Amino acid sequence: MPVYYKIDGKDYQLAVKNNGWEDSDPKAMVDWYNSKKDTGGQLNRMVKFLKAWCNNIRNKMPNGLAMTILASKAKERIVHNDRDDIYLKDILKEIKRFLDIKFECIVPVIPGDDLFQDYDDVRKSNFLETLKNFIEDAESALKEKNQLRSGKLWKKHLGDRFPNGEDKDEDEKILSGLVLGARSSNPWSK
Repeated sequence: MPVYYKIDGKDYQLAVKNNGWEDSDPKAMVDWYNSKKDTGGQLNRMVKFLKAWCNNIRNKMPNGLAMTILASKAKERIVHNDRDDIYLKDILKEIKRFLDIKFECIVPVIPGDDLFQDYDDVRKSNFLETLKNFIEDAESALKEKNQLRSGKLWKKHLGDRFPNGEDKDEDEKILSGLVLGARSSNPWSK
């Protein structure tokens, strides 16, 4: 739970474990994120999936703020897709591409620090390997015609929050348990 204080005329201060206080602006972060969101709420869903993934995997995965920043920045560099399953796979791939170039996650507002600066080589390697595995399974799930088998691939990473799907094959209009154009039966929107 973050602890902030503000004195009139000065910046917000955030309590930092073992380091005292540092400048931080939670409102600026919220404003930045709100400027990235889409009207349909798809970015919010992507962030929820990424946070669920980190929570499910554990093993010193990045925190929610890091995943929010990474997803928001990835969204800017990929082609939009209305299908959440495809869009999540594309966001994962873009995050991986970006982190392979430079392993950092810079907070886009004050204090502008790198959320990955304290990652040692083992933690960095574990996260990148886990990300690679999620991408591979996402690609396999998208190719899988059987909803149950596809759902198991997603569930492996997203945990029990993701439904199993039915043990039946679907035609090319329905993949990964996602019914195109039918949000009410979309397991991705839950």
